[in-house]
Amino acid sequence: MHLKTLPAKPDGFVHLTVANNALLEAPIYEEHHRGTNYLAVIDIDGTMPGGLGRHFINKGRGPCLYFVEQLAKFDAVEFAADYTTSVGKKNRCRWYGVIVAKKPDELILAPCDTGVDAVLYAKRLRDVRDSGALKVRVGT
Repeated sequence: MHLKTLPAKPDGFVHLTVANNALLEAPIYEEHHRGTNYLAVIDIDGTMPGGLGRHFINKGRGPCLYFVEQLAKFDAVEFAADYTTSVGKKNRCRWYGVIVAKKPDELILAPCDTGVDAVLYAKRLRDVRDSGALKVRVGT
């Protein structure tokens, strides 16, 4: 097992490097050849495994882990880093967070304890953002 982890900075956020729309770092990543990794935008869905619906983000190659053009500010995300032993036992590791800033060279995430916490926090952030939006009534 070769799990690579990236801790939060002193500001409490995780800062990930982006280059040419490719994510070059992840909060967790399994580097072993029997490892599997993914990044997904999540939402609560009682019909899906673990109660979370997932929209998987396209993977890159080499040092480019994932492509970020499908990600948006205030998305709740799940990073997965799984390792399968030589006898077939799966070790699963998950990291949940919310994208609080998306810059051309950096993705900044707020860590969350669970997927549900991440989804609810993302919804609260979107509600705060949208509360100041101008309300327009269509029709008469």
